[in-house]
Amino acid sequence: MHKIFLTTIFMGLGLCYALTLSAQVNILYEQNFSGPGFPDGWTTIDQSPSQNVIWTWCADPTTGQINGCPGIWDTENNEQVPFAATTAENGFLTLDSDFLTSGVGQPHRSQLNTPTFDFSEEDTVWVKFETHLGAFNFTPNGNALLRILKNGNFEDDLFNCFPEFPTSPVNGSKINRWSDNPKTIYFDVSEAVANQSSISFQWQWTGRSEYHWSIDDFQISSNDPRPAVDLIINRNNFLIPENAIIPLFEISPMLLGAKITNQGSQAQQDTKLAITILNDNNESIFTDTLRQETLAVDQESDWLVLNTFTPPNTPGIYRGIYTILPTDPDATPENNRRSFTFEISENILAKERQAIPDQNTAPLDEEWVNLEPHSWAWGNYFYIKNGQDQVASSAIFGIRNAIQLGGRTIDLTLFEWTDLDNDKLAQPNERAQIAVGAYTVLGTEPNTALISVPLVPFPSNALKNNQGYLLMIEYTAENVNSPDLFIYFSSEQDYKPTLDYLEASQTTRFASMLGIGHPINEETYSNLAFGFDKIPMVRLEIDESVGIENLLPEIFKVEISPNPTSKDIGVDFDFPEMIPLVTLNLYTQFGKLLITENLAAVQNERKIIAGSKLPSGIYYLEIKTALGRRTMPVLKVN
Repeated sequence: MHKIFLTTIFMGLGLCYALTLSAQVNILYEQNFSGPGFPDGWTTIDQSPSQNVIWTWCADPTTGQINGCPGIWDTENNEQVPFAATTAENGFLTLDSDFLTSGVGQPHRSQLNTPTFDFSEEDTVWVKFETHLGAFNFTPNGNALLRILKNGNFEDDLFNCFPEFPTSPVNGSKINRWSDNPKTIYFDVSEAVANQSSISFQWQWTGRSEYHWSIDDFQISSNDPRPAVDLIINRNNFLIPENAIIPLFEISPMLLGAKITNQGSQAQQDTKLAITILNDNNESIFTDTLRQETLAVDQESDWLVLNTFTPPNTPGIYRGIYTILPTDPDATPENNRRSFTFEISENILAKERQAIPDQNTAPLDEEWVNLEPHSWAWGNYFYIKNGQDQVASSAIFGIRNAIQLGGRTIDLTLFEWTDLDNDKLAQPNERAQIAVGAYTVLGTEPNTALISVPLVPFPSNALKNNQGYLLMIEYTAENVNSPDLFIYFSSEQDYKPTLDYLEASQTTRFASMLGIGHPINEETYSNLAFGFDKIPMVRLEIDESVGIENLLPEIFKVEISPNPTSKDIGVDFDFPEMIPLVTLNLYTQFGKLLITENLAAVQNERKIIAGSKLPSGIYYLEIKTALGRRTMPVLKVN
C-alpha cells in the first residue's frame, strides 16, 4: 500500500480558489457526468452475492430517492443538504446503499470502474474528485476506497478516502455519519501508475444499509492541482473543556489548543492560531494568539497550546472560536475555524448540553450471549476538583422508549472510581457506590423529556476534592424477552482530542463508561463505550452541604444482627442518651424504599424489622435522628 496525501476543500469560492492555485493544472482527463447515464467506459458491479447493489446516474441532486438518485437526509438527525459538488446539478454518480440494501442482511461490496488510461509518458499523476458519503453500520475508514487496476487486475495499490472517520462502527453519531459536502479529495497516485499503461481506477465501498456515496467532477492531472495556501483545523484536532456544563464551584483554568494541517501545495510561514471566547451577548471576554513559524507541505503541526482561560463566575453560555490566521489568502477559509460551546451553571455538571434529545441508542443484540437478559449500563465520568462541602443531590437523564418500559425500574448509581491498575476499566472492586436513585417508568413520559431522580446517600453522597466519579444508568432486564432500554445521547462534543492530549501530559481523564451483561452490577465498565463523541444524557445535580444532616456520632452504637440474615432483621441500639425519635428506612441496593418505621424514646433496645419474605440480596438500613444519620448494609440470604 502506498503512502497517500489527502485533503479537503469546500467549493464555491471562485476567484479566491483560482488565485491560490500553485500553477496551471495540466489536465489529462476530466468527467463531470453530465449524462444521461454512465459515460463511455464507466462500469459498475456488486461483488457480493445476489444483491446487485450498484452505482447509478442521478440527473439532479434535489430529486430525492427516485430515478437512481439518493435520498436527502435533511432532518435534525442528519442535517444534510443535497450533494453540493461543483457540477452536481447536471448529473453525478451515486451508490444508494440505504435504498438498495433495505431488508438485506449481507454487506455489499460495490465497485465503480473508470475507463483504461495510458500514463506511460507521465512521471506525475494526480487524481481529484468531489464526493459526499453517509455511513450508518460500517465505518468508511478502510471500507470506502479508491483502488488501482493494472491490466484489469487489482494488486496492492489502494487509497483510503475517509481516514477522518473513526475506525469503529458509526451507528448513532450524527457527526461521524457524514463526510463534508462536498469533500474534495486529492491523491498523488504517481508511485502506483506513473510511466505505466492500461491503468484504471475503481471506487469500492463495503457496507450494509448505509446512506449513500456520491462522486462528481473527476479529474486526472500531470501536476499538483492543489491550491498553494490551504490550511485546516481538522475536526478532531482541537481541545474543548472536560465538561460541557460546569457548576460555579468547579470553575478552574481551561486548557486551549489546536493543531493546524498544511494541505496546500506550498510551505507556510508565520501562520497564527487565535482563540476568542465570547459570552452569551456575543462579547469577546478573552483572546490569545500563538505563532507557528513554519509548516511544510503535508505537515501537521504539534499541539499549539494557548494561554489558559478561567471562565467568569457568571452563569451563562459561552462560545470558543479557534481561527487560523495565514499570511496569504487561504483557498478555503471555512475550514480555518472551529468552535465549541460550554455553559457555566449554578449546580449542574454535565458532559453535554443538548437542549432537546434527538439521538438514542442501545447495544446490538450480539453484545449479549444467547438467552442472556439485555441488562446494560451507560453513564458519564466526572473528575471533580472542588468537591469539598458539596453533595450529589439528583441525577438527570433521558430515555427514548418509555412506552415499552412502563412499570420497569431504571437505577441511577453514583460511584467513586479510582483506576487502581491503570487499565482504563472500572472493575466492580474499583468502584465504590456512594449514592443511588431509582425511577419506575410510567410509560407516558414525553419522548424528549428529561427525568430528574433524587440520589439517596448510600452510604454518603458527600463529594471529595480531586476524585473521579461515575454516574451510571443501570438497567436490569428481567429476562431475555424484556424490552431493551434506549438512552438518549449527544454527539455535539468529541472528547477524544482532549483526552488524548491530557493522557500525553500524564493526566488521565475519561468521557462516558459502558457496561453490558447480566447481572449488570458484576460487569466491568469500559471507557471506550460507543465512542468519545457519543455522550449519554446523564447529568449530575450538586448542592452545597450546608443544612445537610450530619452523620450520627460513633458513640451512638447501632448493630444489625445477625448479618447476613435469612429471617427478620434485628437492630440493636446502645445510645449514651435517649433519642426522642428514630426513623428506620429500609432500601433496596438501588435506592427503592421498602419499609419505614418510627421509634419513640430510643436508648437501649432491640427492634425487629420484618424481612423473612425479602428475596436474597443487598439492602441498606438508614437510621435517621435529630443528631444525624447513618446507613448500614444488610445482606439477606435464603
